[in-house]
Amino acid sequence: MPIEGEAQKSAADRTNTVCCASSLSAPAATRWLTSPNIALGNLQPVSLLSTEVGGRAARQVLLAIEHGLPA
Repeated sequence: MPIEGEAQKSAADRTNTVCCASSLSAPAATRWLTSPNIALGNLQPVSLLSTEVGGRAARQVLLAIEHGLPA
């Protein structure tokens, strides 16, 4: 179980990754990560990032959004 500092660093790393992979600001990236997403089965993208498959699914949705494609 990660200690609090590690958990905060992990959350910051996820937000930074989304910001870098898209044109989203840090607050927008945080909202995207923590909001249920229809394309991900109404799951929060952040809940999928602990696995490679889930991370890939979240990344695909983010790229689709960025390029104006259906997710």
